[in-house]
Parts: sequence; C-alpha cells; structure tokens
Amino acid sequence: MRPGSAPEDGGNRPRGARRRFLGYPSRVRRPPSTVRLEPRLAAVLELVPAGSVVADIGTDHALLSLALLESGRALRCIASEPSAARLARASARVAASRWASRLDLRSGDGLAVLSRRDTVTVVVLAGLGGHTIRRILDGPRRKTLAPARLVLQPQTAPAVVRRWLAGAGYRLVAERLVREARRFYVVLAAEPGAEDLCHPSLSPGDLFETGPLLVRSGDPLVEAFWRAELRRARAILERARGGRGRDDARARAALAGRVLAALHDVPRIQSCPPGRGGARERPDGEGVQEPRVPGEP
Repeated sequence: MRPGSAPEDGGNRPRGARRRFLGYPSRVRRPPSTVRLEPRLAAVLELVPAGSVVADIGTDHALLSLALLESGRALRCIASEPSAARLARASARVAASRWASRLDLRSGDGLAVLSRRDTVTVVVLAGLGGHTIRRILDGPRRKTLAPARLVLQPQTAPAVVRRWLAGAGYRLVAERLVREARRFYVVLAAEPGAEDLCHPSLSPGDLFETGPLLVRSGDPLVEAFWRAELRRARAILERARGGRGRDDARARAALAGRVLAALHDVPRIQSCPPGRGGARERPDGEGVQEPRVPGEP
C-alpha cells in the first residue's frame, strides 16, 4: 500500500472517516431542518445577524423563534404574545423541540415583557399592522433596551413604520419585498443612525412609501408591485364617482407613476447630484400630474 493511499477496505469506511484518511476535512452533517417558514418569515430570518439574542414580539406559533435557534442566527430567543391563552399555541411546539432550554415564552404587551437583563440585541415584530408596530416601539422601554437592530414586517402601512424609524433616529440597513400567495410583504431592518432620504426624482414622502433601499435595489418584484398598485388605483378611479376614495386613488396612481418612472431612470436613482438636494415634498394628490409610465400606453 502506497503512503497516503486508502486501505483496500476503505470502501466500507464511513464517508467522513475516508475523507479524513485522505487528508480532507470531514463534512459536518446537520440534521434536516424541522421548521419550515413561509417566504415572508424566511425573509425576516435572513435579516437577523448570526449569534443574536432575539425578542420575537407577537410570536404566534413560535415558528420563527425555533427557526432562528435552529439556524444559529439566534443564541437565545424570547417569544411573546399579549395573553397566556394565545401563548399556549406556541408552548406545546416549543416543549417538544430540542430548543426549549434556549427559548423563553412570555405573555405581555409589546416590549413590556423585556428588561435590560435580557441583553436583547435584535427585536423582531412580524405580522403586525404598521400602526401597531409604531405603538409598540414608540415608548420608553425601547430606549432602555437599546437593541442593535430592529427587524420589522408590517402587514399594513409600511410607510408609517419607515417614517417613524426616521423620526426616532433609525436608518434602514436592509429592505426586502416578498410575494406570497398573490400578496406582497415588506421586511425592514433598521439600526440607529440617520436615514438617507435623498433621491433626484422622488420626495422623502415618496421614499417612505416606496422604501429608499427598495427603489435602488433593482429587484424586479418592486416594479411588479408598483404596476399592480397602478392598475388597482386606475380600477378604483374608473368606478368611483367622487369623495375621499377617488382622491386617495388619484394620489396613489400618481405615486405609482413617479416610482415606475424612477425605476427606469437607472443612472439617476443611485444618489442625488453633488451639491443638490433631492425632489421636494409634494402634497399628496394636489396638483400632481401623473407622469407617463414606461411600458404603459
């Protein structure tokens, strides 16, 4: 047998042992994932840095918390629901998992279940309305906790969340748009810092609606979303006779037109020209002429 060669019965060795004999590192086999996440929660998971201590507020069935622990993105998790009755849906699943010792279930309102002793580094709020997310975050407990990152998935009103983040001293570090069962979901990650709302053709108000990072991302889903918004707004305008609903639809159609035009103006969307500010704020729907949309008649 030549030095460094495998023995004749090497074929019967476990594969990892044979690789070690040949001088290659053995492959670490991880058990298959036992937690399957829907696309919007998978996008939330991807925005949690590895090794975090996570507070999953409004955990529902604790699927996200379990997946975070299984993936190594969370070292510990605190999962909460407003009431003990709602938390019971998660308790059996957690008790049957191998992560029960690292997942603390608590009942209570919002961030009230947390203290500085928890050393939480990431707060996750997923599957809640935008106004609810703002209410939970807009209190003294968040400042006491001082998490390094917020990961937010508003079911509604993402512009409300983005506007609150900017006003509270946070900057967006990541934005994702996810399509799931014919619906679009926005996922945001924010950290302390000043938000950049500079854009050559979109106002700060437009950017709160579209997402300052999404509009620069090149993700084809962004265009698909705003084309769907434009079609929806035009359908409302065709059948609405008057009133606030028609005014809102007109403003939404105008916004969609501006966004779609900006998405196709690739060289200009990267940043504002040197020494110049971005587009000025527009009163929603007042005196705004809908621009021509690329690809639309």
